[in-house]
Amino acid sequence: VLRWYRDTALDLLRLRSLSEAAVHLPRARRIFPSDPTVLFLSGVLHERFSSASLQAAAESVLASKRGATSVGPAKAELERAERFFRGALAAEPGHLEARVRHGRVLGELGRHEQSAGVLRGAIQAGVTGEFLYMAELCLGRQEEAMGNGATARAHFERAAALYPRAQSPLLALSQLSRRAGDRPAAQRELRILAELPEDER
Repeated sequence: VLRWYRDTALDLLRLRSLSEAAVHLPRARRIFPSDPTVLFLSGVLHERFSSASLQAAAESVLASKRGATSVGPAKAELERAERFFRGALAAEPGHLEARVRHGRVLGELGRHEQSAGVLRGAIQAGVTGEFLYMAELCLGRQEEAMGNGATARAHFERAAALYPRAQSPLLALSQLSRRAGDRPAAQRELRILAELPEDER
């Protein structure tokens, strides 16, 4: 039964059937309240609910009075996601994706020092691939928010080295240079960004 709940929740999230996942995961938590995978996937769901696109869609539904939505305000969704990721890590401390996502959510909540500590821990624990990229990018954002420009740049550069054609680290580096008053460097990063293939995934 636990495997069915886990696999179904994962498929619903992959297919972006979020309204179905919002019904499925609370049922899973009632039966398996401390399962780390169920808690982690619940965190992923609410992290997605906090996104700008889903927040705009929810506001549109409410403004048009066409019906109700299960999506709460962004801060409330981030707080829910943070609790679920924290619960997943309490049950399974070695869950590195949960650690990276937890760090990102903490940062979105404005808890920059705590976020940076969590993200550094994920990197030191050996997170790899796209989640190492996410950790470096998010850690750069936290360092920038704390006023540590040079450290932020180092993390953005490491993220860019992992995925040279990714847009986000280049844009972050350009913004960092602009805020530091280095206009040529800011323009250089934007030129690299503008030259990326249009159909690059």
